[in-house]
Amino acid sequence: MPQPNLESRRQPIRPLPEHLANQIAAGEVVERPASIVKELLENSLDAGAGRITVTLAKGGMQLIRVQDDGSGIPADELLLALAPHATSKIRRMEDLTAISSMGFRGEALASIASVSRLQLISRHAGADSAWSLCGSHGHEPEPPVPVAHPPGTSVNVQELFFNTPARRHFLRSERTEFQHCEDVVRRIALSRFDVAFTLKHNQRTVFNLPQASDAAVRAQRLQKLCGRTFAEQAVELSCRASGLLLTGWVGLPQAARPQADLQYFFVNGRIIRDRLVSHALRQAFADMLHPGRHPAYVLYLQVAAEELDVNVHPTKHEVRFQQGRLVHDFLTRSLREALGSRGEVTSLPYARQELAWHQPAPSQVPRRMQGSSGDSPPQTGVNRLGDISPAYRRRTPAAAQEPSPALGRMLGIIHDRYLLFEHPNGLGVVDIPAMQQKWLSCQWQEEISRDGRVVSQPLLIPENLPVGEVLAEWVEARCEWLLRVGLELERSGAVTVMLRQMPPPLRQTKLEQLIPAFLGELAQLSDMPDDDVVASLSRLTVKFRSEAWQLAEMPPLFDWLDSFSHGTPFKQPFVRLLGEAELRRLFS
Repeated sequence: MPQPNLESRRQPIRPLPEHLANQIAAGEVVERPASIVKELLENSLDAGAGRITVTLAKGGMQLIRVQDDGSGIPADELLLALAPHATSKIRRMEDLTAISSMGFRGEALASIASVSRLQLISRHAGADSAWSLCGSHGHEPEPPVPVAHPPGTSVNVQELFFNTPARRHFLRSERTEFQHCEDVVRRIALSRFDVAFTLKHNQRTVFNLPQASDAAVRAQRLQKLCGRTFAEQAVELSCRASGLLLTGWVGLPQAARPQADLQYFFVNGRIIRDRLVSHALRQAFADMLHPGRHPAYVLYLQVAAEELDVNVHPTKHEVRFQQGRLVHDFLTRSLREALGSRGEVTSLPYARQELAWHQPAPSQVPRRMQGSSGDSPPQTGVNRLGDISPAYRRRTPAAAQEPSPALGRMLGIIHDRYLLFEHPNGLGVVDIPAMQQKWLSCQWQEEISRDGRVVSQPLLIPENLPVGEVLAEWVEARCEWLLRVGLELERSGAVTVMLRQMPPPLRQTKLEQLIPAFLGELAQLSDMPDDDVVASLSRLTVKFRSEAWQLAEMPPLFDWLDSFSHGTPFKQPFVRLLGEAELRRLFS
């Protein structure tokens, strides 16, 4: 067999053209409009801004403008600001070991300019006028020209990826891209309460957050960005040890959420996603949460700059701690102590990893969860899914001022539909489908009122669903509106639609039946209010459920019913009580 001529394939080694090198660097920095918003906000914070306004058009794909009242850039440094790897934040190698600024690589503006039309306007503190500079792909910027502008800096980014159409095709819908941008502003607004933030989209003000100089205004910002439920139920903490400081708010286990959508962790003011931190937080809640529930928190860790390496990822989302074990143990211990300071926070008396019976010692069982002296563990051989029921044993108040919870302990599921539970006044029966339908409606209505849309998750592989020509056309016209209920749908053919993301509960349904049925109801009544839309989706989610009910799924619903009913569960249409007298009559 003839050997290939390797020499004929070889290309000579040459330096990359500058504009191509910038575009490669932009691939690390600029993933979508939200990436630009993040970089520009970090620059504004590094400039000492006290007020920042973010203006977006078409989800940031048409326009991103970030204006601040920071220190500004002198006119003779504007050209350098758009040059690759030019920065005012580090000077020597030693600076990399103690980075205290949000940005430091010196490539953000150059990378953004390589994939958009960028205008930089800045007025340095004490200068008589502002100066404007325009940069665009492959073109040398013209010399700065004087313009009118208040002290501070504005960066205008227009027509993102205008010169790289292939990358523009990877952007999602306007609504989706805006939500990513909004999430970035939300996170940074949570990291700096001393800075005022305004976010505008398509000439509409999304939120206007004043500087939070006192506890009352901080609470208002927390409620605005994280929801009233979290703000009212979270525990505020402040823990210091070994040169580490942890402050912020953590939600009680009772307020855990079905998705990990309210988890913000900042290190030295920088939002991060770190495996060591995630493991420490999971361990702190390990025996306090039911499977499938996620804690909610907004936490801030302060570490000496030299103990932290933030230069381990292009987007600066990951960090490396010099003393990782110390940080891990500090976080776990601090959270457990903060949660334990609230009397109602206790560990569940069973192991999460195995649903085997575990009878805790009396001292381990919280007073509010101890049963009467007649309680005894079930025998081995009972329904395995019933083994988790000790977490819901009949409870008696520890003190007169503690009201007795309305519900007792779960016993099992019969006929794949009805949940039986022991109650002090008899035997309780719950219609599970009706309970889940109500639970989904309440959850999704809360998400819409808080976030403007139902929380959803992307599918690893988008699903193509046949819906018919009429509904496919309807989706094409209303795809943005459907995002409000967490469905990212787009027309993919004459009679099909592509489902890209959806609320997590829909993963247990027959989508090929649910989606056409849901779209059919909406198409007939296109002006349905949010409550009716949510009720329709909740009802169909239960109707087209593809899996049998399992008792292991019930603890979150059971907890919700206890809270939702305010101590009167049998007033709900889906809960019934067979009282002691009625039970006696059955056998008399």
